[in-house]
Amino acid sequence: MKDKQKNNKKYLQIGELAKKTKVTTRTIKHYEDKGIILPNKKTYGGFRLFEKNNVKSLERIKNLQKAGFSLKEIKEIEEIIKVIDNIRSNNEIDLKKIEDMERLIQNRLDNINEKLEQIMNAKKILKNTIKILREFKNNMS
Repeated sequence: MKDKQKNNKKYLQIGELAKKTKVTTRTIKHYEDKGIILPNKKTYGGFRLFEKNNVKSLERIKNLQKAGFSLKEIKEIEEIIKVIDNIRSNNEIDLKKIEDMERLIQNRLDNINEKLEQIMNAKKILKNTIKILREFKNNMS
């Protein structure tokens, strides 16, 4: 029995994972339904167990969502990260797969750069508008 408890200490139940990452269990279940994050194993009682590295995955997912990525895009990125982890641990390299993943990530990066440029332009417009409004205000005083 102690071996089972010790073995389960490598894992977190969904509530523990939610607490560590400051997301709700419902959010984690939603990510599960979308295939973004999956439990590493289940107990005999049906409890889902997650490895501790899922804390890092959930933090990454939250950050990508805040940055405006869709769940579909996040799932693609998470799948690529899993492949990278497998390559690191197995030293098996599929050059075609790596090139495809690199292309996908470069695409995402290009999209981000384009959005950043659009945001910077919007920022200039808003700053200029505030400047004009302040000039009007000062001229009325």
